[in-house]
Amino acid sequence: MVDLVNLQPGVRYTFTEANRPGYILEGTFNQVIPPSPNNENPQYVFSNVYRYTQQGRLIDKAGIFNFTNPAGYPQNIFVVASRRLPSDVNRYINKFGGKSRKSKRRRNKKSKRRHSIKSKRRH
Repeated sequence: MVDLVNLQPGVRYTFTEANRPGYILEGTFNQVIPPSPNNENPQYVFSNVYRYTQQGRLIDKAGIFNFTNPAGYPQNIFVVASRRLPSDVNRYINKFGGKSRKSKRRRNKKSKRRHSIKSKRRH
């Protein structure tokens, strides 16, 4: 889990909103706009935002989300694991167990099973 103050521009995150329970959002963090005289809270800007249901079904693709109100700030923020992330971010994810290696193991087991079945058929 990542805190708002530790967000890095250009990194893709998943998060939830208090204002829209039941949805998971995924977006690229762009910048923090510091507080101004008109607005006493910092603003957090995300681009290329996708909204998903809790079951992982894509609802819609939005452009830019600008979070201005602390009550509506992103919550439950996680880095999206990707092969295209910078190596330092990938190391950070791996350190906390964010990347899953189960799929590789599962694939290997399946391929071994298929291989043994094929070899039995040949004999």
